[in-house]
Amino acid sequence: MATLSLGAPPATSSLTPGEIKKLIGIFRTPNGVFYIDPKVLQATATNGITSQVVDLRQTLPAGFRITSIKGAGFPGAIFSQNPPGSTGNLPLNFINGPIYFNWNAGFFRNFKFGEGGKRQLQLRAEAFNVLNHSNFFIGESSGIFNINSTTFGRINSSYAGRIVQFGARFDF
Repeated sequence: MATLSLGAPPATSSLTPGEIKKLIGIFRTPNGVFYIDPKVLQATATNGITSQVVDLRQTLPAGFRITSIKGAGFPGAIFSQNPPGSTGNLPLNFINGPIYFNWNAGFFRNFKFGEGGKRQLQLRAEAFNVLNHSNFFIGESSGIFNINSTTFGRINSSYAGRIVQFGARFDF
């Protein structure tokens, strides 16, 4: 397995780490969200009868769906598989993930009643990820940096969106 980072031996590339970092970011296309610029990836799509290489930055032809995305093993690829016994020329863990932004908020109100105010009702409202910001998951299990994965460079999951919960507590 050759990866760009995340613990396994890194891939080989004709580009420097600085040049690769310029290809990293959030790229929204008609075919999904990518963390590696789709212009350096090769995608294959099929309609069940024929397969063809497609540009990920363009809308797919009618009836076609993406079957694989490659980061290596095609003419002009900037990443290549390491020869057996080698570790590649890219440093380990030189790529950081996308910005993770999360803002949580909570409100509560206490109501005292009874003799001497010894009993209390607390009403709560809590919200997690209040602004509903998309936080993309690119962990090791996502395969996003594995150049042999069929989803190389594509973001397939994100953390939970906004969550709101209400609660009540009675103390006596």
